[in-house]
Formats: sequence, C-alpha cells, structure tokens
Amino acid sequence: MEASPEVAANMAMEKSNELEQSEEKKSKLEETIESIKETETTEQTDEAKKDRLEQIMAWKVVLFNDDIHSFKYVTEVLASSIPQLTREVAHTITVEAHNSGKATVICTWKSKAEFYCTAYAQVRNVDPLEP
Repeated sequence: MEASPEVAANMAMEKSNELEQSEEKKSKLEETIESIKETETTEQTDEAKKDRLEQIMAWKVVLFNDDIHSFKYVTEVLASSIPQLTREVAHTITVEAHNSGKATVICTWKSKAEFYCTAYAQVRNVDPLEP
C-alpha cells in the first residue's frame, strides 16, 4: 500500500524536524563542550603560570664580596658559568657585590640555581661539597 501524498509529506516533515532537532542538540552539546574546555584550560594555565612564577622567584644565586679575587676574574667566571649574563652585566653584578657585600646574580628555580652554583664552583676549581 502506498501512503497518500499528504501522509508522505507529513512523514517527510516529521523526519526533517527530527533531524533539525538532533542537529540543534548536537550543536548545543558541542558548544558546551568547547566552553568547558576553554574555561578549564584558562584556569589551568593561570594556575600553572602562578606556580611557575613562584618556582622561578624562589631561588636566588647570590655573589658575596671577598678581598681575594679581582674584578676581572669574578666577571669572567660569572659570564662563563651563567650563559644569560653578558660580560657587562657580570661586571655590574661584581661591582654591586663589592660595594654592598653581596649581589643577586640570577633568580631561578632550585635545580637551575644549584646547576649555576656548581658550574661557578667548577670554574673556580672548588668542590662545593667541602665544608
């Protein structure tokens, strides 16, 4: 039996409406998922940035003044053991340590600070583990 043209048209309209509703639900669901992803990512990123900043600022490599080493020697050792420092910046740090008794060389996270101290000690031929 064939359906009348009116019944066939009604069935086609119902099918079309069902598809539209299904697409709308799918679209809304995708929007919601994307919104949640963006929100969680932003919050995690902000928290990660805050944690990272705290780690970076937590450790300082400090240079103390002494009457044994020359300005030139200390400047060269700093510049060679810490790649971020130019000779000009290393000299400025050396002068600050001389004038005030100590100077912050770099602020970084713990493992990097330990690495720089070890590199500095190796250049000076000093074992940092000796008392």
